[in-house]
Formats: sequence, structure tokens, C-alpha cells
Amino acid sequence: MSLRRLRTLIILVFIIFDSAAAGYGFELDPGFIKCGTPLAIKNIISGTGKIASYRLDTLTNSIVSGKGHFRVHYDSTGSAAPDKTDIDFNGIPDYIDSVLVYLEYAWDLQVNTLGYIPPLSDKGAGGGDEVDVYVNNIGQYSIYGVTYPDIYSGPSSAYFIIDNNYLETVYPTKGLDGLKVTTMHEFFHVIQFGYLTGRDPDWWMRNAPWWMEQSATWMEDRGWDDVNDYLWYMRDFFNNKTLPLDSFGSGTGNYMYGAAVWAMYMAKRFGDDQIRRIWEVMGASENPSLAAMNPVIPIGLPAAFNEFAVWNYFIKDRANTIDFYKDSNLFKQSMEVDLSENSFPSQDSLSIKNMTSCYAELLFVGNWQENDALDITIIPKAGFSSENTLIFYTTPYDYQIRKLNQVTSTVRLTRTWNRAVLVSSCPDTEKKSGYITIDTNHSTKTPSAPLYAFTFKGTAPNPFNPVTTIQFTMPGSGHVEIRAYDVLGRKVAELFSGELTAGEKSILWKPVNLAGGVYFISVATPYGLKTAKALFLK
Repeated sequence: MSLRRLRTLIILVFIIFDSAAAGYGFELDPGFIKCGTPLAIKNIISGTGKIASYRLDTLTNSIVSGKGHFRVHYDSTGSAAPDKTDIDFNGIPDYIDSVLVYLEYAWDLQVNTLGYIPPLSDKGAGGGDEVDVYVNNIGQYSIYGVTYPDIYSGPSSAYFIIDNNYLETVYPTKGLDGLKVTTMHEFFHVIQFGYLTGRDPDWWMRNAPWWMEQSATWMEDRGWDDVNDYLWYMRDFFNNKTLPLDSFGSGTGNYMYGAAVWAMYMAKRFGDDQIRRIWEVMGASENPSLAAMNPVIPIGLPAAFNEFAVWNYFIKDRANTIDFYKDSNLFKQSMEVDLSENSFPSQDSLSIKNMTSCYAELLFVGNWQENDALDITIIPKAGFSSENTLIFYTTPYDYQIRKLNQVTSTVRLTRTWNRAVLVSSCPDTEKKSGYITIDTNHSTKTPSAPLYAFTFKGTAPNPFNPVTTIQFTMPGSGHVEIRAYDVLGRKVAELFSGELTAGEKSILWKPVNLAGGVYFISVATPYGLKTAKALFLK
């Protein structure tokens, strides 16, 4: 190995693994960490106020992708070189051919389809104005890839380094699948640096890494739905539910990659554009944080965070792939309940932190009738706020969601259920710890006002032509969004968006410029999301 190349590798090791400087509390946990970008940023800006270039320009070859957006650098020999196999005899290793194709696919999806701003010009660094991608042997450093910005004080061009084969045992997802998710993930970091407008060197490390990684991991799955690398990090999220949603750094492992389910919830609930809108708002904020998301979330951050916690109940053995996460049946962990009660009255206290949720399971043991009700009183510690939802549950597809708007609620069952699960969330974005007190009782009294359940009867007629009626019931007032999706999950029509009161509702749908076939109608409310099929005959 040449002295220049050895020096390059030493620099790479230093920039990724030197975590002692600057006192940010962001250190590399032992073992595999998916992406080196957050730690690289920290080390780049630590103590110097300057930026250094860690481009691997000693690599011997470079080639520009077919559409001219990327310049890929690689070696032909040595430990950094990819496999030399060249089945199509074009003089380029097949692995590099795959890199070029996957990069252009990432550009097409993120810039052309999803509407993100193109990467900023690097003004010729690396040999041209393309985005530079360096292929090296980084599997030995236990990361998939790492992205570096060219400056830190505002929107920036960027470049990234990826592995030369993804075959090392450290990678949960190997070979070309590892390459697929990494090119999608790291290119989104390049995009992100074009949005970031922080005004001091500490800005990224105080605020950005958790959302950078959550949304980049979501982008992997958006681009490569069949790879599902993110499933490997679910345990770091679901087994650490006492960590706030924006946690990152020492002691959190791959939590922020498992927490990509937050971005997945946002995208399915409000559409793919929601992730871009958040980047537009947070990227322009001088103090971006979870709180900065509030104005851009249609139902607000507190309600969305509690609804997200409800979604997290419907995974693995309780998976519902229609109303909630599309891959929830593949999740390797269940959301465990914090307490389980089968006798009433009862009183319990659960500890809770900011931006976390807890789950209380209430089992209907004994003589419960459909006209009976649960009396529930939820009292958060002084200075805490809480958002609360009750799930009536029998099976993953036989459930009702009731939003609790008062400290004390009397909630009628309306029918028999296997259990009820109280989901209580603390949507405070400032760091704090406390508890909530939960009083529950079996009530036979009738609530003072009729209580509706959130139900979706589907569409009638079905099949239909030319018009059908979407019928559902609202348990209370709230913002409602009704959308139609095709069988590939693409939104094809926005049918309704606005405020509705409690009660039975009907919305007409007459498709315009749509082909005949199966469509999925999604009704999203503060009380849950439900989906039904409709067959349009044409």
C-alpha cells in the first residue's frame, strides 16, 4: 500500500472514530453503527471552526454516471478495489456499474419524483461538478457509509464514501442490497446538507443528527421497499421506549435508525411530501428541533406523537398492514405494555419522559356488557402535558380507537372486547422526567352524551361507476383527510381535507381521469386511520 493511500485510510479512521473531542456527549457505541455521518460532522467541527477535506482523491479511477449527476472514484487494485468481474466487457467492474445505476435511481426518486432540491455545486472538487462518491474498504470500520459536507456554516455541497463490496460479516444486509440502501441513504444526506442553514458550528450536533438519520433510513425503504434493512434496528427503538424520540449519541446504539418508524408514520399518514415539508421548515430554522415540526404537521405534533404511539401497538403479532405500517408483520419486536389490570377499580402510576409513551392494558375479566363503560382519570405530574388514546382491541383488524380529550372520561364499550389499551404520551419537547397517575373503574352508568366510535363502513356501492359514497363515523370533532391510492400505494386523489364534527359522515367520490381497477380509500382522523378497497368499473 502506498504511503498516500495509508495516510488516507488513517484520516478516515480518525474522522469516524475519534469521539473524545468537543464534549458533545456523542460517542460511538461499541459494535456496528449504521452510518458514520453524525459522528463525522461532530469531529469535523470540533474545536476548530474550520472544515477539512477528506476526499479520497488518491483513488486511481473515476467515472461519471450516465446522466452526469455523479462521479464515482475507485481503485483497480489493492484492498480498496471492488471485484474485477466485468460480465458485459465494458472495461468497468460490474460492481461499479451497479453503483452508477443505483446512484442515478436515487437522484431520480429524490429530486425528480419527491421534489427535493438538487445537491449544491461543489465547484469542481473531485474533478468535476458532479456529486463525488468514493468506493473504499470501509466495512472494517463497521459502517455502511459516511457523508461529509464541504462547509458547516450554511447550505453545503457534500460527498460520500461507500464500501467496495458489503460482504463483511458486520453488515446485516450484504452485497448489492447493502449497496442499494447505502447509496439511497447517503445521497439523501447530500440532499439534506443543501437544506441546512445553521448559523453556528454546533448547530448540526445540537439538533440535526436524529432527524437526518431517521429520514434517510425512511428514504432507503421508500426507494428499495423489498430490502428492509431498517428492520435490523427496530429492537434499538422498541426495546428502549424510555428514550425520547430525538435521542442520539452515547448509550443509544442504533436507536435513531430504528426510530425511522416516526418518518414512516408521517409519510403514510400525511403523504411522502410531509417529509420534504419538514426538511424545508427545520432546515430554515435557527433552532430546529422536534418542536419545529409542529406547524407543518396537519394535526399538530402532540396529537401526531400520540397517534404514532398507537400505531406502534399494531406490530408483529398484532400487525395490521392496511391501517398502519405496511411491513408491521415483519417487525421483530412487539410493543410491550407497562402494566396490565384485570380488576377494577384500580390506581397505578407510570413513569414517563418527554417525547415518550406508555401503555396500560385493561383486561375485561368478569361480567362486562356492551353498554358498560370505563371511567378513566389521567393525571400527569405538574408541569407535564399528556395526550391519551384508548384502543378497544380483539384482533389486529377488529379494533376501535377512542381519543380521550378530557382528564376524566367515561368511555362506553358499545360491544364486547378482549381488552382496552390506554396509550398515554408526553409530547413535551423539553427534557423532563415525571409520571402519570391512572385511575380506572368499571362503570355501568350512561355517559351524559352519546359517544361514537371511529368506524369506516367502506364505500357503497362497491363495485361502482360512476360515483360511490364513503361512509364513516366520527367519535368527536377533528381534522379529517380522505385520499385514494392505487394498488402500488401511490396517491391518485385528494378527496377531502378539513374539519368535521362527531357523528355519521358521507363523502361522494367520482373518479376523474382514472383507469378502472382496485383503489384503496384511506380515512385519516385524530381517532385513527382506516382503509378499505373500492373497485371502480370503467
